[in-house]
Amino acid sequence: MATSPVSSKTSTTKDSCRRCRDIGLPKIFAGNISFEHAEFVCDLDASVDQLEASDCSLCQLLASMAPSDLDDDGSARVKNCHLRAFSMGRIFPTLSPTSPLNLPGSGDTTLLAVLRSDFADYSWSQYNPSFHKTVRSLEETGLLFPYQGKLRPPHFDVREISAGEFDIMFARKHLDYCRINHGDACSLREVEYFYRVIDCHAMTIITAPSGCKYVALSYVWGQQPSSSSPPAINDHLAQPLLTNAPKVILDAIEVAKALDLQYLWVDRYCINQSDLSDKHSQIGQMDMIYANAQVTIIAATENGPEHGLPGVRGTARNSQPHLRQGDRAYISTLPHLRSAINNSKWATRGWTYQEGLLSARRIIFTQHQVYFECNSMYCAEAVILPLDAMHGKGRERFNPLFPPGAFNWEITVKESRRIISYIHEFSRRELTFPSDALNAMQGIFSHFEKAKAPVYQMMGVVIPSPAAMLEYSRGPPHPQWSPANSLAMGLTWYWKKPGRRRKGFPSWSWAGWEGEVSGKLWLMSSWATPQIECEVSIENDSGALLQFPPFEELPG
Repeated sequence: MATSPVSSKTSTTKDSCRRCRDIGLPKIFAGNISFEHAEFVCDLDASVDQLEASDCSLCQLLASMAPSDLDDDGSARVKNCHLRAFSMGRIFPTLSPTSPLNLPGSGDTTLLAVLRSDFADYSWSQYNPSFHKTVRSLEETGLLFPYQGKLRPPHFDVREISAGEFDIMFARKHLDYCRINHGDACSLREVEYFYRVIDCHAMTIITAPSGCKYVALSYVWGQQPSSSSPPAINDHLAQPLLTNAPKVILDAIEVAKALDLQYLWVDRYCINQSDLSDKHSQIGQMDMIYANAQVTIIAATENGPEHGLPGVRGTARNSQPHLRQGDRAYISTLPHLRSAINNSKWATRGWTYQEGLLSARRIIFTQHQVYFECNSMYCAEAVILPLDAMHGKGRERFNPLFPPGAFNWEITVKESRRIISYIHEFSRRELTFPSDALNAMQGIFSHFEKAKAPVYQMMGVVIPSPAAMLEYSRGPPHPQWSPANSLAMGLTWYWKKPGRRRKGFPSWSWAGWEGEVSGKLWLMSSWATPQIECEVSIENDSGALLQFPPFEELPG
């Protein structure tokens, strides 16, 4: 688990084609770049296919950093590209047109990007129609950085990372920084509850000891052979041995041990899958399990569990685009986490949504590099950041100029209405078993039910408490506001597009349908001071009508 210097791919200026010689990279990187604009450098007058086919090393480097098909029309590889220069102080890591970086003594560096030539308006402004496409493109491809070879704190810097091994010191450094400096946003809850863990030394599944410090794993189960099925769990008998586990589990064990953490929690192995009572109980405390992990390892790859974690125990990852010409070297910053996550199978699965969201700290393994994102900062393995300078006073979290990577940082219950946006995001994901439509959201539901301004739910339909209703309205709710009123408001969810019926759930719940749910309720504020009274009854299995329960008796 190490890094290597920029070295392998070399060429001379004489080896470059005429087009690349005319670009004049040394002069571009030596010049000043405007904070306010993304400056046009030149048209490459070539498509990605043409650049890849060239014998010129620089052409091939530029091709490896060209964007894919953002328009989904299949034409990206045949459309011409151009080069554009960006200010590192403006673009990295914010990718924001409104927040220039102004760290004391940080200076600035020119970065180069390969963009499609059909991006017509190049001003670096969020009001530019091409701006959002440009941001997506830059997040996907990364930018070309003039490698210095010497760190100059508090500057940003970029380094080459090994394709074979990830840098464990990157993970340790940022995990320790978070533990030491970050406050409530990254603090763990000291709550005792029953759960099991894998002992990474004994390779057994045990009841978690008191005060257990463990790593959680979030991955896509996939189609696993019967030989890798978890061992039978009986808490009254001997501790079962972990045998025939897929590579992703074994890799996670190695990472946990390298972080000096003895225990690992994996849902497939630490929940008794054959005991419905145990399964129900453990699913109900998913919020605590992920929120209390020292860190969650996320396997955000396109491959199954047998592929393992890229950069661990022989699982290779993509080579980082780079080139040396004489005494100069150019290296890619690599994709932004948001793009790397969104292009992974992990981001399409329903169960993994709450696993990433509920975790306080995350180490994300992708085919490009490893990322660290806690609820207070976001860092990438290939990029060296001046952490102290980027934090606010007290070092409790990044300055607001620096937005999250792929996660919302703290899953907030201060804005209870955001539970609707979480349902919206979840509804876009896939489930192997439709019956998991509510189970896979249970951790998020539990999180909001325990808030100071609780939001309850019935079959997935949100039921805001009076305290939560303060956020839905311009004033306090009507004194006669009832749980029935809240349920009625929750029933005003709606689809983005008509969905297909999902069996096993009522038609009045979004869980009863497959399809993308809107991130808003049709009635948000107008019901906070109701002009009408609402009554709701519940029919039990015998056909009797029961009065809808008060807030304090709603199921948790």
